[in-house]
Amino acid sequence: MSQAPISELTRILAHDLRSPLTSILASLSFAQSSKDPIKRDLYLEACKHGAKRLFAMIDAIELTAHPQDTAPQNPVALEEIVREITHELETAYTFCDVSLTVELPTPSPMILGHAAFCRVLCRNLLLNALECSPPHAVVTVRLTADSEGVTLSVSDHGSSPPSESPDELFDPITQPKLRRAGLRTGRGLSLVATRIASEAQGARVTVQANPPGLTISVIWPGPPTVS
Repeated sequence: MSQAPISELTRILAHDLRSPLTSILASLSFAQSSKDPIKRDLYLEACKHGAKRLFAMIDAIELTAHPQDTAPQNPVALEEIVREITHELETAYTFCDVSLTVELPTPSPMILGHAAFCRVLCRNLLLNALECSPPHAVVTVRLTADSEGVTLSVSDHGSSPPSESPDELFDPITQPKLRRAGLRTGRGLSLVATRIASEAQGARVTVQANPPGLTISVIWPGPPTVS
């Protein structure tokens, strides 16, 4: 790898690690100075979210540095993971004007996959959508199942991706070019980790323009089982 991509990747890593650390320090400062116990609890919850973002970033770095071709396949209740992650992020983003809506099927489908990888891709997809959407936007999370497979889709209201090459959204080296062109990009390694965690389970990632935003889907092929 030439020096330019290494420098760009280093810059991305520094930015992605610095962001949650800044949030944690600011939230701690507000919590220490607040006399309102409700606000203090919210600031401490934001600290917890920042710590979880750091762990998610470490997972993304590990996946990017050491991608796995396959992962152990076990029955996974994807709905439970979606509920867990959305609840966590709804609490953490209390101070933001972006809201989450969740659409889940009945009965709940099971997939053959890897629970830890499912958490990685779900968290990174949602963080990407929340942070790319403008104020007062709604991020929609859908879990659907049919005879062809199970699909997890996240739709945001950020600016549309480049129509000719949506794969560039998953490349941290080309993302800065898109930002300089005024187009939306992923959060550093978040979408890179999403694709790696998906493909290691035999799932595939699709990108669809959904003006004024974008829908990114992870599809586990094959008929699902029911929990």
